[in-house]
Amino acid sequence: MTTKKKPPMDLHQPNDSVKMDREIALLVSNKLIVLRKSAYQIKVGPFNRYPDSDSWNSDMDTKKKKHFNEFLAAVLDWDKKDKAPFSGTLRG
Repeated sequence: MTTKKKPPMDLHQPNDSVKMDREIALLVSNKLIVLRKSAYQIKVGPFNRYPDSDSWNSDMDTKKKKHFNEFLAAVLDWDKKDKAPFSGTLRG
């Protein structure tokens, strides 16, 4: 038996708070790929943000953290590293 995958949520929902709208807009303006996971959660890469409770965490560290500015700094740092050219030595 196969399970049906839910279609992705629209990024903007009719009942979004002003805080949710602002944070999505700021993340998108930084050219980040933002996914909507629930009415309360947005996701950028391995980072999960809950704007209305001003909390966030990452897939690697599920301990809740606070403040959008810290979330944005972590996301931008991750995004920069993710796009950095490879500078190591390949061994086969």
